[in-house]
Amino acid sequence: MFCPKCKNEYVDGITICADCGIELVDTLPEEVDPEAPFLLGTLPNEELGMIFVKYFNYAGVNSCVLVERDEESEEGKYDLYVSHAELPKATIVLNNLLGNPESDSDERVDLEKIVPAIQAELESIDGEEGSELLQELRSEQSTVYVNYKDKYNDHKFTGYSFITFSVVGLAFAALNMAGIIHVFNMFSTLVIALMFIVFLGIGISSLRKANSIKGNLENEEEAEKNVRAYMEETFTSEYLSSLGDSSLSEEENYINVTEILTNEAVSKFPDLNPQLIEQLVDEYYEKSYDI
Repeated sequence: MFCPKCKNEYVDGITICADCGIELVDTLPEEVDPEAPFLLGTLPNEELGMIFVKYFNYAGVNSCVLVERDEESEEGKYDLYVSHAELPKATIVLNNLLGNPESDSDERVDLEKIVPAIQAELESIDGEEGSELLQELRSEQSTVYVNYKDKYNDHKFTGYSFITFSVVGLAFAALNMAGIIHVFNMFSTLVIALMFIVFLGIGISSLRKANSIKGNLENEEEAEKNVRAYMEETFTSEYLSSLGDSSLSEEENYINVTEILTNEAVSKFPDLNPQLIEQLVDEYYEKSYDI
């Protein structure tokens, strides 16, 4: 018999660990290498496999890779792997695609069944624009996180500005073509009108981008609310003070403490972009100490 916590072995007849006070088990679970790859499933071709690799990368699971199988394999030609360290995050992505985000099942998923869900999510964000937006989700290497609120406001402002400008310009061109005003000749007026039509298209495209971001904006605002509530409850002034080191400078303490807080928050919210969490931690720490 073994203790699942301290790994001590006991003779038959003993059922409770003397040190840990927990029930013994017949065998210890197999040790897992945190860097070892974990097989999520198999796919019949490279095209489907790369859809998953790209989507998982977009969602922040950067260890996801596709490995070609032996030609004699009967289960599938390509295996999809993630590291054990990123398995919890990958599981969340899969569960969200399956429409069951609360599931904690260890059963292997039939990846082919999820392809329509991935394609539907991509299409819901409007074609090529969707690919760009999803690529922004994986901005793990970005030093500054640009939130969806800023993106939404930028696209909205650009859209309304270009549309207003183009409407005024087209009205001016129409008056010139009708002979009500005489500023340009007909050819120049047609060129100007074409230019403003292009501006109108840019404005409409920007508003469509803003509209496609709106759903992500609402999700992000809810996520920020949850992270801030967690920090208010967990990162008390006493706890923050305990993390400081009097032998370090204020700048060094700031870097060390915010790194610790960020790692804790990332562990609590593994499905969120770490750059977003880092930004919220910085804001919270600066506010707490009026930096």
